[in-house]
Amino acid sequence: MISVIMLVYNAEEYLDMSLKPFVDQLSDAFELIVVNDGSKDRSQEILESYAKQCPYIRIVQKENGGVSSARRAGIEVARGEYIWVIDGDDCISEDALEKIEKATRTNPDLITFGIQMKYLEENYVIQRTSEEKLYTNVLEAVEQYFGNDTFNYYWNKVIKKDCMKLEDNPIGLDMAVDFWSNCKMFQRVETVMNLESILYSYMKRKNETMVTRYLRNSEESLCKKEEALLEMMHHFGADTHPLIANYMCREYEVFVINLVSKACPLNKKEKIQLIEAYILNDRAYHCIEQSKPVNQYGEVFKKVALNRSATKLLRTYTTLRVLKDCLGPLYRLARKTIYQNEKRS
Repeated sequence: MISVIMLVYNAEEYLDMSLKPFVDQLSDAFELIVVNDGSKDRSQEILESYAKQCPYIRIVQKENGGVSSARRAGIEVARGEYIWVIDGDDCISEDALEKIEKATRTNPDLITFGIQMKYLEENYVIQRTSEEKLYTNVLEAVEQYFGNDTFNYYWNKVIKKDCMKLEDNPIGLDMAVDFWSNCKMFQRVETVMNLESILYSYMKRKNETMVTRYLRNSEESLCKKEEALLEMMHHFGADTHPLIANYMCREYEVFVINLVSKACPLNKKEKIQLIEAYILNDRAYHCIEQSKPVNQYGEVFKKVALNRSATKLLRTYTTLRVLKDCLGPLYRLARKTIYQNEKRS
């Protein structure tokens, strides 16, 4: 049996879209466990309606506790040999369950598959997939997923329950929990089956970025991601692998973008202190120096960061944020064009 765990929080607008493909596909080989994480809207009512229609749907209702808490609640009651955790406002393909069930017949520890991200406001789609392959060298699979930018995602991975631990989803680490959990997961598996098919659609409904929001405690998230990545690569005997520098350099840039968000409550002095502590220390500087950016944004960050001036880095990204505010539609068009060019190449 395969246990699908759907996490729901105030998702009444999207549950019909998310649940209908399951009602059409569920069989004795599956159970759908829907964890209602303290929703305050009509989510519970809608879930109960679907559960009455379909005997393979179970509902777990709990107080709001965040992503990690909801995952744990679902995993604890799951009866399947395999676990697939998804979000309640996304959508699976009409043949997803059939293809995943077929993949389990080869008994891999982990199954992965292609995804698409639908930017509904901007009206474009990014697809990420790679060739169908059974990996017995897990590091090779890790390299592939970093290469096609799908390692971060948790919802395109179906894992044997025996290869999971509840502590892989630490409470309070919601902002970095997907990356942390995946780093732990890949250290426990020995075989990975990748399906070329796109089986999951992630719905990006708002143009909400770090320009319009501020992620608190982002320094903790940065440190936890680095810790998890270094531990995983050490497990594979790849302590100096170039993907470490490339990935962390991108994370350093995200950290700076977060600091220049309009919603960031910190003053200039506090921002500079954080940049000096987490971006311009010797270890981070070495990563940035060794990195090979994959696009123009990364090139800009590397060039400015290597000046080792927190003030200049802060000023540059504040200016870029202001330009983005003023030229929002043009910026989104440019971003769309860049992604399309990357896809063609």
